[in-house]
Parts: sequence; C-alpha cells; structure tokens
Amino acid sequence: MRRNDILLIVIIVIVALSGMIALFFLQSQTGSIALVSYRDQPILQIDLTDGSYEILDTSRIFQPESSETNPTYRRCFNEAEITCVMGELGVVVIEYDAGRVRVIEETSPQNICQLQGFTDSPFHPLTCLPNYVVITVISDEENEDDFIT
Repeated sequence: MRRNDILLIVIIVIVALSGMIALFFLQSQTGSIALVSYRDQPILQIDLTDGSYEILDTSRIFQPESSETNPTYRRCFNEAEITCVMGELGVVVIEYDAGRVRVIEETSPQNICQLQGFTDSPFHPLTCLPNYVVITVISDEENEDDFIT
C-alpha cells in the first residue's frame, strides 16, 4: 500500500465516524409536542410534557357513544392519556404517556402502525398509511421556530 492509499482510508474512517456521532446525537433529541394529522391536515396537538391536548379539527375526532361495546373505544375520552381519531378505515386509538406517544389500536390489514411502539423522537414519526394518519413529534427547537415566524 502506498502512502496516499493509507491517507484516503484514514480520511474515510474519520468522515464515517463523525457522521455516526452526529447521527447518534440527532436521534437522542426528543420533542414535547405530538401532532396528529389526517391527509396532511392537523387534527390534534398533544403536549407530551403534561398530557394536555388541543383539538384542531373536530370532524376527525372519534366520540364513542354510551352504547359502545369495544372497551378500547370506550376508553377514548374516559381516560386522560387515551385519544381516538378517525382514519380512512376506522378508529385509530392513540396513547400518550411519560413524554412519548404510540398507537394502541387501529383498523388496518396488518396493524403496522400499532407495531411501531412508542416514539418521542422527531426522527421517528408513526405512520398509519391505510388510515392516512401520521403522528409526528415536534422538537422544542422546531416549536420555537414556528412561533417566531
């Protein structure tokens, strides 16, 4: 091996390691707001720090009737940490707890959105494609930028 080959290998290793370190720090970033959208239209904003939420579109919020037999759907507005929204195929049940959010039940062929688990990272949105529901976590820095403009 010549000297230039060794120099090239060292440069590639340094660039790769710096990229991995930057990615590690970016992934550890957490957010404080979960935004639930249906077909790119926001319907619900959940504050993950205290569990409060703001309904942005009442037409997509699921309101269970008193005769509802599904126990998960009955929990929708009886429990503070459970919220239900209407997707394309049916109800999407969202749970938020301890600064993170997940889908606990949905109507879809393979329930992939439900299998994704909890997220608190802006780099890991929950996407329920058959239902057109997306849950994105907004970081504190993004939140401040939105208020400035």
